[in-house]
Amino acid sequence: EVIGLLLDVRQTEMAFSAGDAVWYEQLLNRLEATLQRIQYLQNLAKERDKFLSLVNHLDEGVHIVDADCRVLFRNQWSKNRFSFASEPEFCYQIMFKHSERCEICPLLSSGKLKHTRGFEVSRKDGTVLHVNVMPFSDSEGQVRYIELIKDVTQAKKYESEKIEFENLKTAIEFAGTVAHELNQPLTGITGLISLVLETMDSEDANFSIIQEISSQAERMEQLIAKFLKITRIKRARYLDNDILDLKESTE
Repeated sequence: EVIGLLLDVRQTEMAFSAGDAVWYEQLLNRLEATLQRIQYLQNLAKERDKFLSLVNHLDEGVHIVDADCRVLFRNQWSKNRFSFASEPEFCYQIMFKHSERCEICPLLSSGKLKHTRGFEVSRKDGTVLHVNVMPFSDSEGQVRYIELIKDVTQAKKYESEKIEFENLKTAIEFAGTVAHELNQPLTGITGLISLVLETMDSEDANFSIIQEISSQAERMEQLIAKFLKITRIKRARYLDNDILDLKESTE
């Protein structure tokens, strides 16, 4: 409105002197520049609000910290995930409730971090966080760091279950192959032993030995049958090695 009035003054030549005209012109220019700056700041504020809204809707945490790990900003995910009665000052207090920096934190080498670096830390509640740290310079030239925090607990669990499944699949396939290869000759052995026992006199000195061989052959048949019933991987310690616990793996 003020600019409009001044424009009216200039257009109707209401200025009383050349000096007044110059003064009005300077004032008008300053007001126009101020208005442009206000509009620029308003647009900047709108863009800032859009950016903050976007950051607060991310499904991972965002921290802006200084070289001392002091948190200058954290998004809504972080506030929801790590809530406190009184706001902690440092990121390691927020994420891990540590009293000191994490030993593997890239900011321990403050000033040397030039590129993005990531690390994982397990929390006391069993969850695992993956943190990426990226350096940047703010509008005043100060070096700041963006921390992107993601809860990878479920991903780690899935990865572990996938590995376990692959191990189980391999064990079952191997056990099936072994059982098949052993079963054929063993069937022949047990058949021959049965024939020998049928034709051998029980008073024969070797009769008990053949019976023991038959008993051990039956035991092998039972073990082979267990190979085909493996449903999980359970290990047992034998000497200095971990071996498959066949009993626990088939129950």
